[in-house]
Amino acid sequence: MHGTIDAGKRPVPGEVPPTHLGVMPLLLLVCIIILTGTYFRSREEAEGPSADWLVWAQLITCSLGGIWGLGQIVKTRQLGIGANVLFLYFLGCGVSCLFSPFGVIAFGYWILLVGSGLLMIGLVGKARSEHDLERILNLWLVVVAVLLLKDTILSFIVPDTRSGGFDEQAFRVGSSTVAPLTISITAALAFGLTLKKDELLRPLYLWLPRFFFLLVILLSRSRTPLIALIGGLFAWFLYRQFSGGGKRWTIGLALPSLFFAVIILWVFLLLERSEWALNAYEFLNRGQQQANVTSLTGRTQIWKYGVERVFDSPTTIIFGHGYGVTRMVFMEGQQEITFSAQHAHNGPLEALLGSGLFGAIPFIFLLILSGVWIFRFQDLRRAFSLSFLLRAVFVISVVYISSTAEAFLATKPGPRTILFFLFVLAADKFRYFMSGKDLSHSNSMSLDRSIVN
Repeated sequence: MHGTIDAGKRPVPGEVPPTHLGVMPLLLLVCIIILTGTYFRSREEAEGPSADWLVWAQLITCSLGGIWGLGQIVKTRQLGIGANVLFLYFLGCGVSCLFSPFGVIAFGYWILLVGSGLLMIGLVGKARSEHDLERILNLWLVVVAVLLLKDTILSFIVPDTRSGGFDEQAFRVGSSTVAPLTISITAALAFGLTLKKDELLRPLYLWLPRFFFLLVILLSRSRTPLIALIGGLFAWFLYRQFSGGGKRWTIGLALPSLFFAVIILWVFLLLERSEWALNAYEFLNRGQQQANVTSLTGRTQIWKYGVERVFDSPTTIIFGHGYGVTRMVFMEGQQEITFSAQHAHNGPLEALLGSGLFGAIPFIFLLILSGVWIFRFQDLRRAFSLSFLLRAVFVISVVYISSTAEAFLATKPGPRTILFFLFVLAADKFRYFMSGKDLSHSNSMSLDRSIVN
């Protein structure tokens, strides 16, 4: 199967073509990112979802995006493997709504998923060059950076109702707005998109947003995004050096080595009861008791209960409890879990719990497909620039690491899901971009076939 191909003139090598994406879909994309990715109002945990102005705005905007994307798909007529698997995921999540006790709520979340997903399929399918994909990434980065700045400032202004107001000791960026984990994972992904060249230190002006994104992650005091950021940077350095992109391999190896040396020194000082090391530990530990730490902040208990709920009945095994309604499912078991949970804190488990095997299988396959940026890196270099590839490696590494302890890909869609869809679908452009480089058919390779082989 060929990648997603758009009719029209092929791009000329070395030429920067004008954008072919159009204003309307990009405007819809911005609106969806804003409406699903930033703080507008607060709700009590016990308060169930209701159709207020924000919900209607999200539903209408995503529906319009889905209509545009579907129209583009009809004109294109040829989809890559990523788009086809994404359609299977849509189907699995949609069927779960029919068997869910919270069917109306699940159906609302499904509309957001399908609308944003179809918009991304249409946008990526319409891209005629890597420059078009870059425009989408740059738009995502700029909008998300503004939203992160706004939510960070609001975190100091809007009181956290759960803690009774501003508490300096327990303060976490995002706790009173979009949630610390959400804001910090978004910041980690945005950090990776600032790595636009194969040189980390240049251009210097990009270090201003990088320091801001890093500050957001640290002030959120969330360990998973910090570990994911470190893993993404390590993968970026590793692939950069071994791809020949690093001109100074000694610096490329020295920086990660220096980082791990600092970690080892910190652990040593912590064992020696150093005041500096203890303060750093308390900051990241957020004053939690040992039981909270050993249970991964309740995740082990949540995972156990989530697995139990998967096997409630043959119907829940196959079709799940309903896409995006894990919070309501966990509220039914408040006597069995002592930790408050909005989701399953694990991507595949969340997909299995929400949409059963019917949705979890294509979800896992989407994760596998995204791995082509990591595992088929050298093959993809024939169609994509090193800069684009390295950012893809960073983003997918962050997704893989964070998905072990978070479920943002399988819950209500937002900026993080949209970015993941973009890279899954962008891999489908391999053959099209290769043809634009004037390479012979005998030397080209279908990415779809390379995955199978």
